[in-house]
Amino acid sequence: MLAHGTFRLDIAGLDKEFVATLADLRINTTTCSGTTSVSGAVPVVAGSGTGAYRGIRGSFHLTITLDEVYRPGACSEQSAYLSQTIVTTGSGRVAFG
Repeated sequence: MLAHGTFRLDIAGLDKEFVATLADLRINTTTCSGTTSVSGAVPVVAGSGTGAYRGIRGSFHLTITLDEVYRPGACSEQSAYLSQTIVTTGSGRVAFG
């Protein structure tokens, strides 16, 4: 959470890669769980900075990770999952001006 303004990241390409991995999601039938992740560089959207982030430019290296748990006996991507978590982590380099 940013307390002194906002800025946006262009994650469209990384999101497209992430969605593509879902087609090949492998379910571990021993644990009834599945996981997938993608990583890549994403740029700060030009002109998106507000407040203290006005004029920000740069990029971040992000990783998007999905973890799902399924009901025992129904370990399949076609089955409803019990729990799902999608976490985005990363760091970046930015400049102003």
